[in-house]
Amino acid sequence: DHKIDVWSVGCIMAELHGRKPLFPGKDYIQQMNLIFNLTGSPSLSDTAFITNTKALQWIQSLETRKPIPLERLYPNANPLALDFLGKMLVFNPHSRISVEEALDHPYFRNLRDRDTEITCDLAFDFEFEKMELTEEKIKKAMYEEVVLFRPYLGDGKTGTKPSASGSSGNPIRAYADTMTGDTNFGMISQKMVRGEDATSSNAKPNPNPNTNTNTTP
Repeated sequence: DHKIDVWSVGCIMAELHGRKPLFPGKDYIQQMNLIFNLTGSPSLSDTAFITNTKALQWIQSLETRKPIPLERLYPNANPLALDFLGKMLVFNPHSRISVEEALDHPYFRNLRDRDTEITCDLAFDFEFEKMELTEEKIKKAMYEEVVLFRPYLGDGKTGTKPSASGSSGNPIRAYADTMTGDTNFGMISQKMVRGEDATSSNAKPNPNPNTNTNTTP
């Protein structure tokens, strides 16, 4: 739900202003109390979206609280920033500012460029999070991440990424394939970052690790 994301952005923005979490609750009871201490007690209409009967009864049993002005918490903040923050930190998601309204807020007047914005028409696919991560898959993913920033460490050809054929002809990939612990990978990763030959213990750093001085572009 986009409105949940808006609330999260509001919490992050508040933390940036105050240099500490806004609602540092240890459990959901304390969390809700901290929220109502700031936003004040929700009205009956603001709790209409709650479907959990016990949760609703608990909220209605709390003592009435008045909201705390954000100006009191962040006296040196930009008034437009506080107005924007207040519109994001609304308990009732139906009354909370939308993503489009947030982008159109005066706080972003000098920053927003509609011509550069791209709207995604498809829901993001999180299926990759369900994949089974084995030691081999993690090593492969970490190796390919290194190659993304150091293309000359690819499959033996300058500027290419590792091929699906495996480590044949690539001493670095062969070395990575034999790694069995964090110590070895830490060593090879540090050498790659320094631009050294990861398979040599006496290699000298490459003065420009972003380029391969032995071949043409």
